[in-house]
Amino acid sequence: MPTTTFERVTDDDAVEIEVEFTLTGGSPASGMSGPPEFYDPGEGPEFCIESAHVRATGEPVTLTDEEAAKVEVDVLENAADYEDDGSDYFEDF
Repeated sequence: MPTTTFERVTDDDAVEIEVEFTLTGGSPASGMSGPPEFYDPGEGPEFCIESAHVRATGEPVTLTDEEAAKVEVDVLENAADYEDDGSDYFEDF
């Protein structure tokens, strides 16, 4: 499962948070040629946070709505970095 990290800064200190998430679906645009009824603008992948924890201790944390939105925007802007290339397909065999 892909992960990303960010730093949560409070008045007292800064803590690195690791977020596990899934990215599913998505499709590219079908192109601009042909009749308009055949044009598909494509869709972005669906993003879902599975868990979040303090990276150093593994202690579970609850993300604020603002933190969750920031993580989602960051991941979706860089979705190609998180795509599964299938390289671990045979690990289970």
